[in-house]
Amino acid sequence: MEIMRIAHFIIKHRISVIWTEYIDKTFDGFQEIDMDHGVKWMNKWKTKMHEAKLAAPQAKHSQDQ
Repeated sequence: MEIMRIAHFIIKHRISVIWTEYIDKTFDGFQEIDMDHGVKWMNKWKTKMHEAKLAAPQAKHSQDQ
């Protein structure tokens, strides 16, 4: 039982480390994800998604012509 708890902790820790490293590499290197950073990141992500959605129909439309 104790081994399972330790294994679970190690796996959880490993995932959070990987996730943090991924975010560091991907999103302007946030060192710690606090609420403020999380909100900024979400807004940036929503903006990127919105821009991508706007760009997609225009690209499709220009191919039709």
